[in-house]
Amino acid sequence: MTTTALIVFFASFLIVLWAGRMLPPALKGLALILHLPEFVIAFVLVAVATSMPELFVGISSAAQGVSTLSLGNIFGANLANMTFVIGIAAIIVKKIPQNGEISKQNFWLVAALVFFPLFLAFDGVISRADGLALLVVFGMYFAKIFHDRHYFRKASQHGKNEPPGLHSSRNVFVQISHFSLSLALLIGSSFTLIWAARILAETYFSSNFFLFGTLFLSIGTTLPELAFAIRAAGAGQTGAIIGNALGTVAFNGAGIVGLVALLHPIEYALSREGFLVAGALFLSFAFFYLSLYAGKGIGRAGGVLLIALYLVFAVVTLFF
Repeated sequence: MTTTALIVFFASFLIVLWAGRMLPPALKGLALILHLPEFVIAFVLVAVATSMPELFVGISSAAQGVSTLSLGNIFGANLANMTFVIGIAAIIVKKIPQNGEISKQNFWLVAALVFFPLFLAFDGVISRADGLALLVVFGMYFAKIFHDRHYFRKASQHGKNEPPGLHSSRNVFVQISHFSLSLALLIGSSFTLIWAARILAETYFSSNFFLFGTLFLSIGTTLPELAFAIRAAGAGQTGAIIGNALGTVAFNGAGIVGLVALLHPIEYALSREGFLVAGALFLSFAFFYLSLYAGKGIGRAGGVLLIALYLVFAVVTLFF
């Protein structure tokens, strides 16, 4: 059974990632056809698209009654985004300079969204009411981003140079087909991924679903963010690297955890792993703030330090 679970786990991961790459272009095509505002298209592409694996893994976890697996995945993915992903990008681009576009208020709001679920878990469960509260707070974050929507103008050329045949019946059918196929693949593969992850966690980690999600599920679900950061670093788009990282962790921490808790309450007693990931996240946010708002930016040395922080966390969590 465990051999089968391993095969299903890795195969499902590949399908989730492939379908996650298919969905954003289809969403953009449909958004253009429906004449949605430029900001909405940009926000979907920049802040939500790379979080599709976490979103569908979370929904599948709730459906199978192992919401703690999704909670671990979210915290592990957020830590990986704030350390490993940013660190790799900083090494490639040589330096991520001070960023004046993303306000300090936005930064602190993102930090609050990331740690809010742990605060709600102090009573041993993130209830449906807590999930609703998280979604409301995420709505506040969205409103703040909407206020700063001019930062997203470069991400979309909506209304300019529309491709010929955009509104043809054939193109509409193609976009709907791509969207439906990628959505079906995401739903199916995320369901089998959680089924396999549950068996592996029960077999090798004494049913510590949070630990398995934090260290193993999160590695795979963070790959889209890593790919985006590498492409942005190669193009010298340092603002996009920071914007995507903060948008992703905010959507993960409040939007996805809130939705999962609303579907199925997350029972989680604060544990050693929870305190370790919270401590590592705190250090990463502190370094982020000191580098980008109080310092001169994140250079290669800073990138190496962020990667080292993630590796130390993984080693201590797994072996000590």
